[in-house]
Amino acid sequence: MRAVGAVVLAACSFWLFIQPALAEKRVALVIGNSAYKNVIRLQNPTNDAAAVVSMFTRAGFDSVDAKLDLGIGDMRCALREFGNKTRDADVAVIY
Repeated sequence: MRAVGAVVLAACSFWLFIQPALAEKRVALVIGNSAYKNVIRLQNPTNDAAAVVSMFTRAGFDSVDAKLDLGIGDMRCALREFGNKTRDADVAVIY
């Protein structure tokens, strides 16, 4: 059931982001974590992140940052940097 929900969400997101943009500046941060301390390495997050980056790029986002396998410190740093980047943005998305 979760897979169906994920597919519907992805389809709706794709439709949303291929529409013409009314905003002047759109920025996105995509985070894909595959490596965790206490579980085996996950295969899909890196692939999913790459697909989402591609979608945002095709949708005409001005800036799309991809961050992979971040620890907590790097995650906070990435979010802080992205927060600074959003100050003059009309649309900001974190995935």
